[in-house]
Formats: sequence, C-alpha cells, structure tokens
Amino acid sequence: MTKTRHYKTHHTHKRYYVDTMPSPISPSQWSTSSSNIKKQLVTVDAALKSQKPHLTYLVEQAGRNWSKEKHRQRRSAALGESAVTLVQHYASKEQWSHVDMARLLAAYPGWVEATEQDDTTLTRQEKKQRIKKLTHFNHALRDVIDNATHACETWKSIPSVSDIVNGLEAVCPGNKHAQNKQDRKDMLYATVAGVRNEVLFMRVLDEAGIAYEPGTANQDMRGIDIMVNGKLIDLKSSEYYVYEAQEDAAEHGDHRRIFFFPGVEGYEYRNKLMLTKEKIIRVMPRVVARMYSHGILDKPTQQR
Repeated sequence: MTKTRHYKTHHTHKRYYVDTMPSPISPSQWSTSSSNIKKQLVTVDAALKSQKPHLTYLVEQAGRNWSKEKHRQRRSAALGESAVTLVQHYASKEQWSHVDMARLLAAYPGWVEATEQDDTTLTRQEKKQRIKKLTHFNHALRDVIDNATHACETWKSIPSVSDIVNGLEAVCPGNKHAQNKQDRKDMLYATVAGVRNEVLFMRVLDEAGIAYEPGTANQDMRGIDIMVNGKLIDLKSSEYYVYEAQEDAAEHGDHRRIFFFPGVEGYEYRNKLMLTKEKIIRVMPRVVARMYSHGILDKPTQQR
C-alpha cells in the first residue's frame, strides 16, 4: 500500500519544536514500576540507534544555525528522551514489542514529510524517495500490528488504533509542518486502517489454507501488497479506494494488478487493530467468496 489519503482541513495548531518537547520522566523514577524497565530502555535505545536517528529531521529544523557539535549533542539527547518516553507509554502493555515500536518511530518523521509533499511538483527521483519513505513506515507498521495482535483472543486484549496513534504523537509530537496536527492524525488513522486491512487479509488466508506471498519492499513501492494464485494484488480498505485506484490505473494503462477490498468494513473492528480469531473465522467465507468473484481464485470446474 503506497498511497496515503489526504484530508485537508483548515485549522491552526500549535507548533512543537525539539527544545519545547514534553520532558519525559527519568528512568530512575521507573525502577519500582517495572522490574525489567531498564532492560527495555537499553533495548529500545539500541533499536532507535540502529535506524537513521528518527529525530534528526526535527533537530535540523529547530536549529538551522546550530554548530555541528550542538547538533550531535541535541540529537543524542533526543534519542535518549524518545527511548524513555516510548517505554513509558507502553510499559503496561505487555503485548507490544518495544523494538517494533522503536523501528516504527524511526520511520515516522519520514512518513510525515512524505505525506505532506505535493507529488505533482516532484521529480521522478523525488517521487521514488517519497514512496520509499511511505513504504518503510508501512512495513514497520505491519510488523507492529501483526506481532501485537497475534496472541490476542478477546476484544479487550486487542490494542486499539488510538494506542499506536497516541504513542507516536507522545514520542514525536510534531515538526515544522505541524500547522494542522489533526490533518496528520487523520492521515495516520487512515494509514493504520489500510495496513490493518493487509494483516487481516493474511490472517484470513492462513485460516483458509490459501497460499500467498507478501510483497517485498520493492514490490510494495510498485503497489503490490501480496501475491495469491499468481495474481498481483493491491489491497484497499474500502470499495471507494478500489474504484479510485481502478480509475487511476486505467488512465495510465496499468492492468497488472487486481485492486481488492476484502469486504470487512471499518466499524467491524471496533477501533481495534485486529479482529478476534473467532471473528476472523466468521468473516472468512465472505472474503474467500469475494476472491472468487474478483478472479483472484479460480472457480472449480464442475464435474458432469
């Protein structure tokens, strides 16, 4: 899924800069709240540093005239603060992988920058870089949703969409483009819903015993989310997005992909990141029937 939906409203919101970010509590204040909190902090800090420093973008925007030394010091401090805040936000949520969340966080500023670019003004190379940033975030998000929900058996145990959105906002509250914070949150909710749709589809295929192959990062950049029965599928989270994608593909003579909405509506998730396993089994016949009707699966030959 490479397209991000844009919802443009016109409100003014407070800007946040690195030096005005909320100060997280000290790790020493946590020692009694969780026995493994220090271990989590070390793990998260390492995960953040293994990526491109996710707050470099914020630091650069806040201090264009800073010296190189101040940039280095501020970036290092920002990474440490983010590790503390991330673990703080998810400390009581055992189903979350802090490493997964750290990787998601590392990709978040690039996603923000990409969603706010006008691709009609970009060069061919700039468009590729924009899609690469969106894809990087989507793949990290897919891992977060998959790993955070695979063992959840009840609605209560499944994390909500708001858990992810609020977590990203808590750790990375804004940048120079944050004139309309609500627009960004709306786009983030739409992106989470789209990736959630991909994870659900794979869960249904697993339950139905249907072989599939997830798209690679390079394939995802070309709009290929998954391959089933030799068909290249671009998953969409609603029929409207299917129709929109079909129109766009027709204009460009692109007939390689099947645009497919599995048929599970947004309200059925109850604002959760996934359906319960029982619910997945119940929707499976509906999804499989749509796969036949859309030509993804071959209809069995009737015996005479």
